[in-house]
Amino acid sequence: MKKNLFIILFSMMAMSGAYFLFSTSVEAGECARTGTKINIDRQSVAVNEYTVNGDEAGYGQTNCVEEPLYYKVSIYKVLFCTADPYVSNDNPDFTSCTGTIFETALTTGKEIIIQTGVSTDLIDDSIILPIGSYSHAALIVDNHLGLKHTETFIDKDGTTSFNMKGAETDGPVCWTRHNKATAFSGPTAATHTSGLHPTGLAFTVTSTSDTANNTLDCGTALPADWATVDRYYSYEIIDSISDTCDENENCSTTFGAHIDYDAADDLGVGGLAASLLLKADGLTKATARANAVKIGYFISFTTPKRITENTTGLQLNFTTSSSVSVDTTKTGTTTVKVFALKVGADPFGVRFRTKTGRCRGAWR
Repeated sequence: MKKNLFIILFSMMAMSGAYFLFSTSVEAGECARTGTKINIDRQSVAVNEYTVNGDEAGYGQTNCVEEPLYYKVSIYKVLFCTADPYVSNDNPDFTSCTGTIFETALTTGKEIIIQTGVSTDLIDDSIILPIGSYSHAALIVDNHLGLKHTETFIDKDGTTSFNMKGAETDGPVCWTRHNKATAFSGPTAATHTSGLHPTGLAFTVTSTSDTANNTLDCGTALPADWATVDRYYSYEIIDSISDTCDENENCSTTFGAHIDYDAADDLGVGGLAASLLLKADGLTKATARANAVKIGYFISFTTPKRITENTTGLQLNFTTSSSVSVDTTKTGTTTVKVFALKVGADPFGVRFRTKTGRCRGAWR
């Protein structure tokens, strides 16, 4: 028997600490702020530790993490499974994934823009799922993750604007550059082809000597067309992953395609997550950066999701509360220049929730 569900929503869920799908090689903490502006410490010219970790004294970090204003992801499949589809460092096995929540044959996938507190329809009609108990789920998305974000910088005195050096111009207000990209592993390469960018998206490593490579620009105010819906998205390409990405930068030196299930659901997404880089077919494990174009996200539910005659809704919450890494650097000791390099997309976690009853039913 199959159950017809009348609603499926994607939304961003603000959580106390994001669930990171992958480890990252960038050491980052929360940004210290005056109001909404990031503090820069210029306590002395020779000790200009300029970007901050709000959890530590001393303004000692060059990167900090925040919630993105807009987070763009292109989705190919969402599946419920009665057995585990994830196979460690090998092709996934989808034979038990009989509950098709969403699937598209479009090479570009279905593009979703996630904003805090805004629900987005993934499909335009109801869906039909077999009644039963699902122990696992799988989500296949593009490995090009889009960010539209802006930050304003100020001295830690709380009143003095701080001019950052952007890709083309300088100023205290910085924003993402349209269709520019960086890679998660950081190596220089010509392009990364994906469904989202079928002709390839050029990227280079950020630099202080050639700022044209950087994905943040700065000025005295945002560009006049900043509010244009599909403008000013830069991309982070997730091209190499590993449980040890934060050790010796080995996602930069050695290609990695998988991260096994977590030991515990410490951050409350309702299960343990694993991830795998996939080739364009969405079925085969990637073997190199050049053919890693999709991300497989797998979750083993703590409590299986039951679809019954009384199930009326399904919701997927993306946890992205700390999914932007604001990356900066400096040059010089006596004459210091501070560069806004990029915003990196730290990937998301996903929480699946079902609803029983049309009016007063609770999401679980």
